[in-house]
Amino acid sequence: MTKHQIVQIIHKETGLPRKDVLLIVEKFIEIMKRALLSKEKVSLKGFGIFKVKYRKARVGRNPATREKVPIPPRWRVVFEPSPKMEIPED
Repeated sequence: MTKHQIVQIIHKETGLPRKDVLLIVEKFIEIMKRALLSKEKVSLKGFGIFKVKYRKARVGRNPATREKVPIPPRWRVVFEPSPKMEIPED
């Protein structure tokens, strides 16, 4: 699902103008980005938690050549879904 599709759905379900919905969605994304760049945890009750986690440097392998490749340390965004967000099996 894309940002455009989310805006369309919210517009149809609420009747709010598309421009207003787009502004709100973009502001929400901006606030989340700012928080994560500051290494803050973003918790959305009933949905899950976004947080930043440090990954240590390690050695990987190029799958084509099997050559060892150093992977530098970095910060990664991780998502932990809420137990309420369990996806039913088919």
